[in-house]
Amino acid sequence: MRIPEKYMKIQAKFQRALKNGDFSEINAIPLEDLKLAKAYLISDKDFPYYSLLLDKIKEKETIRIEQKVNISNLKSSPIIKDSPGAQIFYAEQSNPNKKNKIFGNPWVIYFLMPLIVVVIGGLILFYITNQNKKETSEDAPKVNIQNSLTNSPTIVDSPGTTVTINPQKNQGAEYIKIEFEPKIPYVYKTIIGSNITHENYPVYIFKLEIINDSKEQTARNFFVMLTSIMHMENGQFMAEQNFEPVRLGGNQYFHGINGSTQFSTATSTKLELDNQYPDYINSNSRIFLSFGIIAHPDYQMKNDADSYSGNPAKPQFRFLVSEYPRWMSSHIPPGKHRFTIAVHFEGGSPVEQAFELEWSGKWSDDFDSMLREIRIKKIKNTNTAQKAVQDERDSL
Repeated sequence: MRIPEKYMKIQAKFQRALKNGDFSEINAIPLEDLKLAKAYLISDKDFPYYSLLLDKIKEKETIRIEQKVNISNLKSSPIIKDSPGAQIFYAEQSNPNKKNKIFGNPWVIYFLMPLIVVVIGGLILFYITNQNKKETSEDAPKVNIQNSLTNSPTIVDSPGTTVTINPQKNQGAEYIKIEFEPKIPYVYKTIIGSNITHENYPVYIFKLEIINDSKEQTARNFFVMLTSIMHMENGQFMAEQNFEPVRLGGNQYFHGINGSTQFSTATSTKLELDNQYPDYINSNSRIFLSFGIIAHPDYQMKNDADSYSGNPAKPQFRFLVSEYPRWMSSHIPPGKHRFTIAVHFEGGSPVEQAFELEWSGKWSDDFDSMLREIRIKKIKNTNTAQKAVQDERDSL
């Protein structure tokens, strides 16, 4: 079935609204057009914009029903019924045998009608104004007031206002989760194509699963940071001296390694496939983000020998970042290490997860054998790594 251009434009408006958070375009679309768009675009029912379309239709239908109900209730409104003219009217109506002398006079009706019209118009205008304010407040970005108040040195208490602060509560921790397991799809073997030799080489990619368990909230403008690295030295973990927090999941990596797929956690339905990571995670959805790589030594010798730290003749584990800081090593040497990942997003506190990595430094072409050479697991979150880094910097 060919979809008319009018409804393709409506589709584009909803997709833009999801991307930039501006709902003004879709709010202006008439309800009848939205219902027809729903029918024409039914083949896209599993896409995020189609869910937004259904929500908008339901919202507009609710508003229309409320308007009809309010207008019908105006007849029994105390504001109209208690007016002088209306009292006479109801008195006359209560006695059907009494001759209606008041409303039988056209001049009385002539003077009372403008008053009634003004009152009804005022009530309708008041309702529409309040409805617009409600929609505006729902579409506006949600601000983490709790964090602002918690971090503020002073709070001004206005009369009649009570502010409750819970500094221990992390809104993001309620529904944002960071997961990793030593199996597919968190780890997988693929190939890298070299621009220099035009040959393919084996490579292992490591991915984080970032879950949004909220039933309503979309995690907007999110990004993922590597916030600490510690190395086991002489029986204890020591902070990386030259560490700098750096963003993970850069957009420029080998032949789609950093492509992302978003899934619904409720139905496991694929929602989106991009060459770059989206900057949002829908409610009840999850996204896989590449954070580490081990390339075959043959690839490193021909492509990375002059670009990265570590011996290119031996396999190296590297975090996938868009750009390495100037003083930080790009490779993780064999041994035991700990690192911390943080997910930042709009309207909530960052969510952190600590991991332990044990790496033998050996390569295996067999997938299961390779998972025995490098072990990554979640551990209890602590601030030890961040504190150790800060203490070392303070001592300089």
